[in-house]
Amino acid sequence: MRARFVGVSSAVCLLADFAFALAAWAVPIGVSVSQPGNGTVPTGSWFAPPPIHRLQPVPLRLPVHMAPWLPLRPAQGGETFYTVSFLLSYTGGPVTLAGDAAGTRLTSVDDQMIMKVTHPDGTISTYQDKEFAEILPPMDVSQYFRSGVNTVEVTLRDVCGDVMSSTDLWLTAKAPAPARLPLLLHEGVIPETAWPDSWATATVTGPRPGRKVVLAGDRQGRTGTWVTGQLTMRVTRADGSVRDASYDYRSPEGPPQLRPPLDVTSLFGPGANAVQITISGDGMVASSPLWLAMARD
Repeated sequence: MRARFVGVSSAVCLLADFAFALAAWAVPIGVSVSQPGNGTVPTGSWFAPPPIHRLQPVPLRLPVHMAPWLPLRPAQGGETFYTVSFLLSYTGGPVTLAGDAAGTRLTSVDDQMIMKVTHPDGTISTYQDKEFAEILPPMDVSQYFRSGVNTVEVTLRDVCGDVMSSTDLWLTAKAPAPARLPLLLHEGVIPETAWPDSWATATVTGPRPGRKVVLAGDRQGRTGTWVTGQLTMRVTRADGSVRDASYDYRSPEGPPQLRPPLDVTSLFGPGANAVQITISGDGMVASSPLWLAMARD
């Protein structure tokens, strides 16, 4: 999987990996769209040929859980692996596409998400990922909706072949907000991508007093990280000041070094911090998962 805001590369199909999901290919067929307090609405299908498309006749209200986490699985290329349709009653205000109901988690679909919204007057607006498998911060998508009952059709499809996956996908009335730690900033890049660089961005809340931020390979902040080359992190604080740090993982023996969790607390300020990481390599890029995690001083 590639990351852009958070995102990786552009225009080219880069394969990537939910490292923690490689062993989770045996997943059940049949999912649901759910809404807290309103029960569960069975309305979708995933990894089931052919995809099932059902329309729930009762209009839902935000937040709506459109799709569950779909772990990495092999793909044939060009196939649709999840579809869902539902009616959404919209009365105005923010509509955020996010990975949770609170509007704070990132989203990513390998390779592509298409959301078609049919308005009460019959006109149609369509949201479509601009890049394959980019990882996105919570996004305001209210411009795609009109007051009244909207018909929402969501399609997740593979484009490049080899693998397909998705994070949880929610529509929520919460305005986009900075993510809280721990945060999976970059899911890692497998060596077969053979791409010279990779980058990822996110907006996160700074650490509380007495806590530190570490760049680690797991959400607990205990596992080390590795990349094939150099990792650069730039943090733009809420006051506009910028902090940079660079880490060289290259080793003269060949394989990249495994670095223990890196203390990056000094880069962050209070409030919202815009984080960008760049991985640069010599001819190809690969990396472990990269988490921003909290640890005690």
